[in-house]
Amino acid sequence: MGSNGLKIDGRKVLVIIGGADVVHRLPLAPSLVNSPTGGDGPRFLPLKEVISAPLSACFFLMFYQNCPFPLSSSSIHKLQELTGLPVARLKPGPLHELIVQFALSENHPHGLIASSSSFIVSLPGCPKHSYFLDKGIEKSDTAGAMVKKIPFTHPKCVPDMIEVLRRQAAYNTLISSCVSETTECEDSSDLLHFDVFQQKATSFSVTFQHPLEENLACVMVDVLSSRDVICTLHTHSEDGALICSNDYLTRVLKRCMSIPVLMRAIFKKATQQKAEETSLSKDGVCEENCKDQQVEHNQQ
Repeated sequence: MGSNGLKIDGRKVLVIIGGADVVHRLPLAPSLVNSPTGGDGPRFLPLKEVISAPLSACFFLMFYQNCPFPLSSSSIHKLQELTGLPVARLKPGPLHELIVQFALSENHPHGLIASSSSFIVSLPGCPKHSYFLDKGIEKSDTAGAMVKKIPFTHPKCVPDMIEVLRRQAAYNTLISSCVSETTECEDSSDLLHFDVFQQKATSFSVTFQHPLEENLACVMVDVLSSRDVICTLHTHSEDGALICSNDYLTRVLKRCMSIPVLMRAIFKKATQQKAEETSLSKDGVCEENCKDQQVEHNQQ
């Protein structure tokens, strides 16, 4: 759970030390110092001020049980900038495809390869959803890789590394919410269809038919940090506005971190809006009829 109420699936990482192909100078004594009251976080002594030694090793931030975790190319680049060390043995692939495989493998430890891009998601109180996840191409800016561990040589890197991983975990959680083991539906007549496309390393769009019109509508989701995500609803200029503010959508998504729940909220709002408009229309017709009857009565 993020500090601002963002619901993110928990991931554990461990700090270990392991062999390296090159020699690194590593601290052999604690380098953490007490921060002044009201400081911006932990403070660490420079390497030259602590006992250290050159070793053919380095520290690693390793995912729990050495389980590979999907990271975007952008996240990997940021981690390498923070540590000054390359993340080794990377096999690039489309990020969304990696997230789908990871999400399915959690429920199937012995391995379940995702060959489908479409998934059926069931929620109470609404028709079933069908999500198509565009997986992109592995050489684009939206590529990624499965990472088991990230090397570093000084503990001062760890807080910023954790922030990069938390932001990635938030993004992965949102995409994973569209994934299920069900890929086909016997009765597709009532399905609500949604297309999910990655826009940047930390943003994606969800396109669907406007609940009250014939044109398409789109929600843009941007993961700003591990603690903040925003939604922006876009509709066709010719369509009537949905009474569904961006602030409302953002609050819903922060609370649930689920795209299907967010989409259900949009369609429920549309249903309420249609009912209110129908009621107002009936009231207007009734009032007009009453006026006509009153005019006829006065003429008599």
